[in-house]
Amino acid sequence: MKKYIITFLLLFCALICTAQEYKSFDKAEWKHIKALCTSRPDSIRNLVKTLLNGVTKSPLTTAKSQLIYIGQSYISQGKEEKMVQEMLKALIKGNTDKAITYAQQALAINPISLPAIVFMGREACNMVGNGTNSPINIDPEAYYLRIATCVLDAISSTGDGTISHPFVVTSEEDARFFMHYQLRLKGEKRAKRTGNRLDFDLSRANDCYNRSIISFDITRVIELQEQSKQ
Repeated sequence: MKKYIITFLLLFCALICTAQEYKSFDKAEWKHIKALCTSRPDSIRNLVKTLLNGVTKSPLTTAKSQLIYIGQSYISQGKEEKMVQEMLKALIKGNTDKAITYAQQALAINPISLPAIVFMGREACNMVGNGTNSPINIDPEAYYLRIATCVLDAISSTGDGTISHPFVVTSEEDARFFMHYQLRLKGEKRAKRTGNRLDFDLSRANDCYNRSIISFDITRVIELQEQSKQ
């Protein structure tokens, strides 16, 4: 899959590596976001639209970025996940056209789906370069980079990757994309689920993340999985 998005990956070189300092995302913040999604879902949708339209006069605050990322998962309810998985399967088989179709379907449900955003960022650049109509009417690099950066920074702001303060993600694929694109972790990553936590044993650390294990809080992932069984 890497060869399909290597061009877009270069755009992330300017991003600052996640600082390994004390950060956490507590239960009070979970309750606040869940309550807001129930009582005022349009407030989440409007924040997402603000990100998509790029109309903010100043960078989004950490709180708003977290609200966009986690809140959107309560709006879309993980319904894009099937499309994301089909997109990844199509990429493995080398069927880019089919992958684009699935990515667009995923983004129609969840416009900030990280795997779909990263893939479409690369493809939008190619569409413009080849004289093909882009799925958006503005600079595709700036559009997809802005969204991907917001999502990656939102995840980064929720923890430090330790067991005590794991990064919060709303899908397991987001965890893998975060490790690759925000922390630039290479090599084999063996995953182990412990309760509502997903731990990865890292074969190689780097300057962005220098521990041998990185942990993610997958509380929202488990919630979505349980909902799909009902």
